Amino acid sequence: MGSSTLSKLTLNTVALARGLFITPDPERTGGGDSRLAASLHAELMNLGYILDDAAFTAASRAPRDWLIAYYNEVIPQLRSRLGAGRPYTPFYRNFPEQVMAMDDFELFVNAVVHYWSNGRWEPPQELQQRGFAFENVEFKPLRLGIEADLRRAFTKMVSINQSLTEQDKAVLVWLIQTYGGALELPPVVPFMWSWPEPPPVNMAKKSSKRLLLSRSFRLKRAIIRPLTQKAPRDTNDHHVICGSLVMRAGRT
Repeated sequence: MGSSTLSKLTLNTVALARGLFITPDPERTGGGDSRLAASLHAELMNLGYILDDAAFTAASRAPRDWLIAYYNEVIPQLRSRLGAGRPYTPFYRNFPEQVMAMDDFELFVNAVVHYWSNGRWEPPQELQQRGFAFENVEFKPLRLGIEADLRRAFTKMVSINQSLTEQDKAVLVWLIQTYGGALELPPVVPFMWSWPEPPPVNMAKKSSKRLLLSRSFRLKRAIIRPLTQKAPRDTNDHHVICGSLVMRAGRT
């Protein structure tokens, strides 16, 4: 997990990794662009994700500039994950200048509402012929969320008694760098990880921004490995360095 991985993470991509869709003002009631939002939604579905009812409503009310920025951040990253094994053709090559036609919009919204009701994508024949078949796709749902949900996700992730994927590690580091002292540790942290390589240079130099979290927690597995030390035999008073956050491990 190097600096290149971290540099690609944004609030929007981290939220997507946690199954969330976070708009700047979910309570916004006007000024949105429904067809632009539907076009974005279609591209997300083309890549295996689907917004829930509340998320699609929020997207339809979101500012146009935000929808375009979201598309430019998220869609290219999702496309890069497909690899060469799965062909991908965007619906709207010139997005946002090219968006969903009004006739398609009405059919598309009706099909999405039907999906929300029974969990199956069954578009009418006319919509299928226009490329919206999405055959053999199991959509990953994206629910409407807020930034507090990301902070809660940190607490949940470090409380899970299992190893972390490289993506999970990158997300945790991003959360630490972004929210710092606003994050909460659970009463028990059963599993931490060792860095497979030294931290990114830009992180290592920002020592003044490191946060010492003095709250104690128990470790069920003695696998703490500070960046500059070998694995300690005693976990009574060592530091676990996770990105830019330094956590003191102590027995409770």
